[in-house]
Amino acid sequence: MKHSIIEELVFKHYGSNKYCKGPPPYKTEWPPLNNWRLTIMLSGSAEFVHGETSHEIQRGHAVIIPPMNQGTTNYKSETFSFLHFNFNLSDGCDLPKDTILHGVISPEILSLLKTYATRQNVDHYYAIEKLINILNYVILDILSIYSIGTTNKYVVDAIKYIDNNLTRQITLEEISKAVHISKDYLSHLFKTELGKPIIDYINEHKMNIIKSQILWSDTPLLDIARSFGYDNYSYFSRIFKRYIGKPPTSLRQQK
Repeated sequence: MKHSIIEELVFKHYGSNKYCKGPPPYKTEWPPLNNWRLTIMLSGSAEFVHGETSHEIQRGHAVIIPPMNQGTTNYKSETFSFLHFNFNLSDGCDLPKDTILHGVISPEILSLLKTYATRQNVDHYYAIEKLINILNYVILDILSIYSIGTTNKYVVDAIKYIDNNLTRQITLEEISKAVHISKDYLSHLFKTELGKPIIDYINEHKMNIIKSQILWSDTPLLDIARSFGYDNYSYFSRIFKRYIGKPPTSLRQQK
């Protein structure tokens, strides 16, 4: 099966402090490889160092390292856990270099990645297929954020706030207070910088994440809707159809 972004998942690993001895920091070295490297912190904190570049990441953050880079990872907390993936990209695909990701990968997507990276009672090839599909989605989401086409601080900060609060209903007033400008001015900036109202950005982004869960998990649709702050399933279904083009029940039947 041909995948749009990831050609091959070379290595997957779930790690933690379980086998570390002595007090932190715990240092590990990684050699230069011909693969892209994506590491996601599930708990604790770590510092990634390669060359003169250093990335400090916390729980829920991630870092992308391009091929042929070597360096060290210093795990700074007594308890920590992480997911680590090495992969090859399809021809013609590329990623932002040396990128630290804050609030890009949602808790729900992290949960799916951890499930298929650590589950032992499922077929190996099935788990790899699921991981590649989910990672494809993650990378597409990363690329979409880096192709926003604006450097406006207020818009970027608003998007980060939205991404960190996708699992609940948030209002324009709440977002504007978080980025310290008026809601009218924030609405104007979104429309000017991104060409769409802020509510459309929120709903479109959220529905695409929900779409991935419907396709790549067996979680009941009602539970998925509730996990994103939709207690009224009929309302959720209408919003989903408006942005995805079909109701969630029809999409689930495609699995």
